[in-house]
Amino acid sequence: MTQVFPDDGLVWSLKQLANAAGSGMYWRLYENNVTPSLADTLATYTLSDTAWGRIQVALASFTLTQVAAHIGSIQAPDIVFTNGSGGSKNFYGYVIYEPTTNKLVAAARFDAAPLVVANGATVTVTPILGDADESTL
Repeated sequence: MTQVFPDDGLVWSLKQLANAAGSGMYWRLYENNVTPSLADTLATYTLSDTAWGRIQVALASFTLTQVAAHIGSIQAPDIVFTNGSGGSKNFYGYVIYEPTTNKLVAAARFDAAPLVVANGATVTVTPILGDADESTL
């Protein structure tokens, strides 16, 4: 039996996910050479150990909603990480996690990994949460 999620339900569930953390989920850069997989947990990743490598995005920031072919997403304006470490840093991607439970929600590897970020340079990421109806998989 196939369970169907109407498009409105997909968007609603994504907003519930974004709101579950109360003040928002974290987007955080990671420094180890990992390609995200379905078996990962937050412990899989070596997270940036500085405050500038972690940005919290609240539900209110997700102002763009999109549904196409029963694939839904919510999107917030770009966030910018500025390297304030005092030296160059290598980043392979970023993770999204819920801060209360430290539950890994998603991870993405940069296309040009490792991304070498000089001191004072920036990394821009578009916060997106997405989901698909089972019938599209």
